[in-house]
Amino acid sequence: MALADAQTLAIRKLLSRSAYESTLSPGPPLPSSHPSPALLAKLHLECASLYTSSRALASAKDKGSSLSLTKSKDSEASGVSPALRHYLTDNGNLHAALAHKWLGVDAGENGGAPKAGIAVAFLSWSKSALEALLSSSDHSLTPSLPSSDKLKSQEKK
Repeated sequence: MALADAQTLAIRKLLSRSAYESTLSPGPPLPSSHPSPALLAKLHLECASLYTSSRALASAKDKGSSLSLTKSKDSEASGVSPALRHYLTDNGNLHAALAHKWLGVDAGENGGAPKAGIAVAFLSWSKSALEALLSSSDHSLTPSLPSSDKLKSQEKK
C-alpha cells in the first residue's frame, strides 16, 4: 500500500510540469512537456495492481489466515478496518479507470483515424468506471460544503 501511495505521488509530480501549459491551452494536442500517455497508463496500471494485492492481503487477514508464523491470542482484534479495505478498493478502481483514460488518449494521439474507435471505447470505459466509483463512494472524492442548517447551528454557538 505504501508503494502504491508513493507511486501515486510520483505520477502527480510527473504531471505537474505540464499542468501549467495545459491550463493555458487546453485540448488536443498534448503539450510538449507532457509525459507519454502510454507511460502514464502503465504507471496507473501498476498502482491498480498494487492496491488490488494490498486488498487481497487485507481480505486474507480478515478471513483468519495469519501472515506471521505464530498466531497471537488477539488475532480477532487485529483485523483490518473496513475503512482501509474501502480505501484500497476505491484507489485500485480509480487507478484502473485512469489507466483506461490514458490508454484512450494514447490511441487518440498516436493512432489517428484508424484507432479513433479504440480511443472512444477506452474513454467511455473510463468514464463509466469513474461514475460508478463516484456513486459508490458516498461522494467522498469530491469536497462538499456544509448544509445551511449546519452553518446556522454553528453560528448560534
